[in-house]
Amino acid sequence: MKSEKNKPKTYSELQKELQKKKEKRPSKKYSLALLRYLPLVWAVLFASIAYVGLAVDQREFLLRTQELSLFLPGRAFLHPFLAEPGLLLDYAGAWFTQFFYYPWLGAGMLVTLWLLLIAALQCAFRIHAKWGLCLLLAPVALMAIDTSVGYWIFHMKFQGYLFNATLGMLLAALSLCIYRYFPVRWRACWIAVWMIVGYPLAGFYALLSTGYMSLMAIKEERLWIQRIGQPIVALLFMALVPVFYYYIYTQTNYVFIYFAGLPTFMFPTREFSLWLPYGVMCFSMLPLALLSQSRASLKKEDDVSNKKVIRNLPIYLFIQVVLLGSLSYLAITNWFNDVNFRNELKMNRLAWDKNWDQIIEDAHTWDKEPTRLMVLFKNLALFKEGRAGDEMFRFLDGGAKENSFIDERMTQLGGKYMYLNYAKFNFCYRWCLEDAVEYGNKVEYLKYMSLCALYSGELKLATKYLHTLEKTRFHADWAREQLRFVRNPQLLKEDPDFQTIYPLYVYPDRLDGDQNLVEIYLLKFFNSTWTTVPLYQEMSLTCTLVMKDIPSFWPRFFEYCKSHSRVPVHYQEAAILYAYLEKHNPSILPIDEDVKNRFNEFQRTLSQNPGKTEEQLQPLFHSLFGDTFWYFYFFVRNVKSN
Repeated sequence: MKSEKNKPKTYSELQKELQKKKEKRPSKKYSLALLRYLPLVWAVLFASIAYVGLAVDQREFLLRTQELSLFLPGRAFLHPFLAEPGLLLDYAGAWFTQFFYYPWLGAGMLVTLWLLLIAALQCAFRIHAKWGLCLLLAPVALMAIDTSVGYWIFHMKFQGYLFNATLGMLLAALSLCIYRYFPVRWRACWIAVWMIVGYPLAGFYALLSTGYMSLMAIKEERLWIQRIGQPIVALLFMALVPVFYYYIYTQTNYVFIYFAGLPTFMFPTREFSLWLPYGVMCFSMLPLALLSQSRASLKKEDDVSNKKVIRNLPIYLFIQVVLLGSLSYLAITNWFNDVNFRNELKMNRLAWDKNWDQIIEDAHTWDKEPTRLMVLFKNLALFKEGRAGDEMFRFLDGGAKENSFIDERMTQLGGKYMYLNYAKFNFCYRWCLEDAVEYGNKVEYLKYMSLCALYSGELKLATKYLHTLEKTRFHADWAREQLRFVRNPQLLKEDPDFQTIYPLYVYPDRLDGDQNLVEIYLLKFFNSTWTTVPLYQEMSLTCTLVMKDIPSFWPRFFEYCKSHSRVPVHYQEAAILYAYLEKHNPSILPIDEDVKNRFNEFQRTLSQNPGKTEEQLQPLFHSLFGDTFWYFYFFVRNVKSN
């Protein structure tokens, strides 16, 4: 009798054992199916990195961008955006840009639009999951467009520049989605309709998407009449529709009818690098179009492609690394990361917030030669806090050139704020008005002009600008706060900001010539004038020190000593140095013993290093006396202001 172990198994028992083995073994089909989620993984990873980079690293840039934009409800604001094709993108972009008032919110909106673009591109081209990284080419190019601007944001005529290209590409991708799902026999009709309707809305981006429709037709259509007919229709409408609308839109330049909706960089000068991300953006859909497939062929290829990926894994990984490296290079090289630019933006925001102590604290951390605008913000903060005479020369000084394609004017970067706070209201107003004519009204310009009108007593004009700001989404509260002073001008005398500005409003506010040189004009003006007002005396003396004007210093110094019980350290340093240079007796001057002892040390150090050049002495004297007026007088020279 056979044992039960050797007993042959029935068919049903063998089938059950086989099923159990299959359940224990991981499903190869399931593991291959995971590749389908690669585009989603890449999209989430990109969105996370982009959001953190924008909301955190580019925070100051986003804040200043919304200040240099404007969106108002109503037809009056909309009307100028109907004057040219593609400007409706700018209108929508201006609406989105206002949300950069909270950088985390505006950045979230921008990244969400990029995710929608990725979804729309996948819907339009239906590429296989293994090429999911190609879907990131367009949003990375759009991010590069936004983050490469730098100082050019001050010269931008678009109100919603950071969103314009994104919205244009999203419209282009959506039009391709509609083309994809349109019946084949009617696709030529959709091309014609889209060009007629889409060109006024999206301008250049309508032409771009139409060009890709013709490419998709050549690649995918089976009937030769469709493969040839659709591109012919596309080219015909791409050529004629812009010419037709040229006679409809009266403000369109014929040279730019095929580039409507794009910025006006001065091609092909140094600003050419700003065009490079746009070039990548335009060609970002080319690999998608070449890899695009119909729904049926995509299903058939799924299993075969997945098996090919596993079989040729090293080659596939190499291609992915190359794609990822290219995308990273595009993003990093176009990420404007200039330290002085960021410091200028931050100091401008802190100045509007009246956070003078933070400006001074940040100035102590400078490890790179500052721009003149940074120095002016630092000096203004010290002046507001009453610390200029004691600390003005304790910081790194210089005149580094802005990292820009052109020679920047301080009047555009921060000069208006200087004019406002030094009571030169007409100059502040003049430059706001000129820039508004050139670049359009901005929130920042309206704030300056309303304060200039308010401080100079033109209450009706101030009311006009403040009522305009009241219509904005995020600056209405600021406008209402200023309107309190319009309704009751007596309250203005109690305002802390006004109390530090109005004492400088002594001389007639004449609009003479500053030649775009804000710092030089202010220095010369306060150096050549004098009053009995204490704040004005402080300002005049500090300007005299910066100008190194010995004849102007002495009368101001003695007048200051008569009206003040204490003389700040830098004034003492200047007095003892000038007395030594002019062979005067410093014993009659109100100089502290500490200042006298340190000046003696300064002279002794100088005598111990005979024959050395100024370049050789500078490091030594900077380490020992870099916080004194003496170092500024002898070693800080040839600083060019703008």
